[in-house]
Amino acid sequence: MTILLKEKIGVGVVATLLFVSAIFVIFTEELVEVFDDLPECSEDTLFNNEMFDIEEINNIVPLGNYNPPGHTFPTEHMYVVFNQTSSMKVFAPGNVKVTYIGSKEYSGDQFEDYTDYDITMKSCDDVSMHLMHMQLDSELLSKGGGVKECHSYQTHDSEIEMCEFESDFWIDSGALLGTASAQYSNFDIGVKDSRVTNEFIDKEVNAHFLDSVCPFTYFTTDIRQQMESKAGGWGGEGNVINPCGEIMFDIYGTAQGSWVKDGTPRNSDTLYDEYGLGLYYDNIKQDDMIISSSSEGGYSYRFVPSDTGLINRSFSSIVADGNVYCYETGYNPNDIILIQLIDDEHLKIERKNGPLSCSESGDIEFSDDAELFVRYETSPPDWYLAFSQGDGIGVMVPILLSSIALLISLVIGFSVYRRMNRDKLGRGVNE
Repeated sequence: MTILLKEKIGVGVVATLLFVSAIFVIFTEELVEVFDDLPECSEDTLFNNEMFDIEEINNIVPLGNYNPPGHTFPTEHMYVVFNQTSSMKVFAPGNVKVTYIGSKEYSGDQFEDYTDYDITMKSCDDVSMHLMHMQLDSELLSKGGGVKECHSYQTHDSEIEMCEFESDFWIDSGALLGTASAQYSNFDIGVKDSRVTNEFIDKEVNAHFLDSVCPFTYFTTDIRQQMESKAGGWGGEGNVINPCGEIMFDIYGTAQGSWVKDGTPRNSDTLYDEYGLGLYYDNIKQDDMIISSSSEGGYSYRFVPSDTGLINRSFSSIVADGNVYCYETGYNPNDIILIQLIDDEHLKIERKNGPLSCSESGDIEFSDDAELFVRYETSPPDWYLAFSQGDGIGVMVPILLSSIALLISLVIGFSVYRRMNRDKLGRGVNE
């Protein structure tokens, strides 16, 4: 085959790759339906199998739990707390497709070294369930492939090496997933629905929570009611009005909701909880409010809110009125917390060590230690728009094909350059 013919074939391949890339961009939705074997979501795709023996459950902690600095914002998952000393068996919630399996190896001052697993399952194209802190069954693990990729990261109290495994297979309703981690005597359960967008103000900061929903509502009625009957706090405490709990408390123009420290880096690697401030309702005693801060190693205070005055004021009634609001914690001993909403995007806060009182005007003054938090109106980041809506195929495939086309074009260009130089040298010799 002559060099010229190879170049022509190469040009044809490049044109074909670019054409196919354009097709993927234009017809993403239709192509997803062709390549995806998941059904559309409906009443028929609700989770319809009991995942565990309900009698072995102490309680299920509603959405919105907090434990700063790792969980400064309301958690988007529930905690299933079991009442036995050994690990508890967990089963598939229905006929589901396993789309993700990951391992996490923990090490650090607060932990003995150990490894547990996460798993994501889908019963239909828009809804996924994610379980964390599991010991997966060996037969289930064998259905997946090898390690796809690993990376390490640090949190406030541990180092974690996380590995993702090849996972793309169906399992039957009731199949054994494994056991809940005995390390915690509980496991986490969260559900996401890409048809839902929670109306956080700062969607960039809260991107991981935008499509988080209440797991109970995605089970058939009988199973949902069983699970709701177990809703409660750690040790069963609390006045749980709403078994689901809440994660979205933002009210524009008020102090209520989620904030991050001024200057927080905004990128996909940032663990925003560790820069966060949450002013919202408690997920167990749901008439109480809490201050959850990532500062000073993390702290939280719960109180009974008042709709009037400057002391223990409900966050939804704090506006940018120039007032400094004071919160009596009753801790350490009698610390107070000062909060002032400067404008719709900026909030000042300071925890002052006691003994102090909100009734003493001299105590209600900010010092140089006060911190500034921000909450901007933002759109979801690009990675969320690309993958949460199921159009990753319309992004990644064109990028891959276009990259291949570029490489082939470079090879063709180099070939043409060499051929032209040879032709020029040949003409010089003949002359």
